[in-house]
Amino acid sequence: MRWALFALLAACGFPHGSLGADAKVTADAARADPFGDSAPVAPWLPSYGFRKIVRVTPHGTATSLDSFPIAIRIAGDTDLAAHALVDGTDIVVTAEDGTTIRSSELAYYDPATGDAEVWVSIPTLVLDGTTWLHLYYGGAAASSTAPKVWSPGYKGVWHMSGGPLADTEADSTTNAHPITQAVPSSVAGSGVGAGDRGRARAFDGVDDTFSAPDPLDGSLDVGTTDFSVSMWLDNVASTGLYDPPFYKGGTNPGNPGYSVFAGSSGWSGKIMDASGQFINPPFCTTPIYGAWTHIVMSIQRSPSNQSTSYLDAVQVLQFGFNLQNFNDNAGLVIGGIVTYFHGSIDEIRVYDRTLSADWVTTEYANLAAPDFITVGTQQTP
Repeated sequence: MRWALFALLAACGFPHGSLGADAKVTADAARADPFGDSAPVAPWLPSYGFRKIVRVTPHGTATSLDSFPIAIRIAGDTDLAAHALVDGTDIVVTAEDGTTIRSSELAYYDPATGDAEVWVSIPTLVLDGTTWLHLYYGGAAASSTAPKVWSPGYKGVWHMSGGPLADTEADSTTNAHPITQAVPSSVAGSGVGAGDRGRARAFDGVDDTFSAPDPLDGSLDVGTTDFSVSMWLDNVASTGLYDPPFYKGGTNPGNPGYSVFAGSSGWSGKIMDASGQFINPPFCTTPIYGAWTHIVMSIQRSPSNQSTSYLDAVQVLQFGFNLQNFNDNAGLVIGGIVTYFHGSIDEIRVYDRTLSADWVTTEYANLAAPDFITVGTQQTP
């Protein structure tokens, strides 16, 4: 049908070398892509020399998620290494139409290997269909729109994608709470991230931590409001009973707040209010070693106090509680207190809301399902 359209345009007087030729080049480029005729044929974003079609296939139910951030993780891309700017700031993502630029964040880019991690906000992600994007490079540097990717709905987002010599992990949200190495002499090194792509931080189980003081603006406190915590863990071994990879108080009445434990006693959340009431939402009764695992603790305060836990997108437990206000003065610590987490940590997020089962499943699949994201071959205008 597409070739019939080109023939019709020629018959109607469009000369070769103008609209007809340009459209044919674009169509030929799409056909050279592994997606074949299913890929969109879209106009070109001006001033960019190269692009790749990106197919997003959530394989979910007949529903959609609004303002959903997805990761496009690319490993060993020689095209990017050859044509993108050395800092990757010319990498932009558009909608299917090829020209509507989506809010995106470049979490990291290695110009030597072409490794990249780009987070893109999808206004409406259809879970039982296909979303097409275009990833452009080989143009002018573009401004990061990271805050728009993680706003609203997030208290903190740490990608843990810094290199082995980086002593700070940025918070991608507008709250901007970076975490820094608490033990400068001990570097939390880089490792392969969740889904065997991207980068993560490796912790030695001895003294590796990142931390940030309690924000004066209260943006990481939760009080009596809904909130959730999620992260990816790859545990090498337990060093103690608890080994908290994430700590924001919650271990005693004088220090109310919330944490995550991942020691030999099992994996669970830990929440405590100022009166000493606490709950431990469990993820698993025994630790999981040697595999990337996604955990989510979602707390709903209204209309009823309820905790929901997920392990690799599977709901583990849901139960009620009677906690009161648990604002706290504890700083944020990643990697451990007293005992330390041994393994790698990736994609830490604190939300100012509860998460639906569809949201958790899709967040997990984005990094765990091999065909959630497919990146096509290089095209030129």
